[in-house]
Amino acid sequence: MTCSPKYFLALLAFIFSIQASAQKSPIKQGANGKLVYSYNKVVSTNNFELLITYKNETVIYKEQLDSVVLKNKIELAEFTTGLEKTIESLSDAKASVYIEKPTYSLFKFEKGILGTFVSISNPSGSIVANNTKEQALILLNWLKGIEFGKE
Repeated sequence: MTCSPKYFLALLAFIFSIQASAQKSPIKQGANGKLVYSYNKVVSTNNFELLITYKNETVIYKEQLDSVVLKNKIELAEFTTGLEKTIESLSDAKASVYIEKPTYSLFKFEKGILGTFVSISNPSGSIVANNTKEQALILLNWLKGIEFGKE
């Protein structure tokens, strides 16, 4: 039996897509606004990761990373502490918060009459997602419910 090159490539792509999707096993998931987050077990390494996608929009060419990936308890604690500080700063007009890590930035962003937001961005600042205080609190409470390293 022979098959056309198109059929063979389609079959090959399907097999690899199954393998790629099977590499992470979701343990806990959540979403609000444009934020989508999940705590996963990485099957191939038996490790855990927490993924926060902060600019959940469909684009044709994804040139910039639009997610925060936390790979251990320390990274989770740093992100959670930074998020708490940023949320607290929203009620103080004089407070200014800007937390920069190699893979993300957290900061207070004022949009004039629209309000003040908790913003998450990629390191270059080219992709920014502004979140209301309520959205940020939902994420914070979800993060506090994670016991990193446990299923």
